[in-house]
Amino acid sequence: MLFRSKWPAYADAANFIADITPKATATAAAMQAKATAVAGAPGGSAAGLLSERDAIARVLPSVVHIATNSSVGTGYVVRDNLIATNAHVVSTNPTAEIRTQDGRTLSGKVVARDAKQDIALIKVSGSRLPVVTLANSKSLRPGDTLMAVGYALDLRGGPSITRGVYSTHRTMQGVTYVQTDAPLNPGNSGGPLVSLKGEVVGMNTMGLKNDFGTDVRGLYFAVAIEAIQAIVTTIPK
Repeated sequence: MLFRSKWPAYADAANFIADITPKATATAAAMQAKATAVAGAPGGSAAGLLSERDAIARVLPSVVHIATNSSVGTGYVVRDNLIATNAHVVSTNPTAEIRTQDGRTLSGKVVARDAKQDIALIKVSGSRLPVVTLANSKSLRPGDTLMAVGYALDLRGGPSITRGVYSTHRTMQGVTYVQTDAPLNPGNSGGPLVSLKGEVVGMNTMGLKNDFGTDVRGLYFAVAIEAIQAIVTTIPK
């Protein structure tokens, strides 16, 4: 069976290019104008979004290094000197050493621990710390940029930042996670997963291993922020 082309016939490639270039240029210009109008409009797809650098700048002052006699990890300030981290970071230790972004070292007391959801809260006293903004993780859309902040491998200096996108919410063993491909490493545990609004949507918690015990790449999980918020509300101010 023969198929007849719907494209007009051209004597040579030069005539084809000469004819189609103005049309393509006009179409591209129109699409760019439409995209710019949508991005700049209130409620548009880019409304409220920050650059990656500005989004991190909003959260970074609240990120802390956590150390116990058995492990190290990351945390972030969720309310008046109340720090959230993973339960496996503090384990059964009643206290933890907190290092802030301005170099102070504080003593913290573990005041809440939920082993199933892998959430712990640490209270520090004597100094007010900057607090992050907690978001509604359910507002995420597949493909949204997310950034993981944490003291990966306990490297000397400031926390590491990795970037990925949101895939979906996934419930495993009764716990709801935000799935991303932003790489996580040991030491990232307890750190914030940050949106381009400079808000925290989850707590970096784990990766997966295959049946051979090898780390699976591109599949990383943060406890959804709603679970942390629920536990925070149980702690008296």
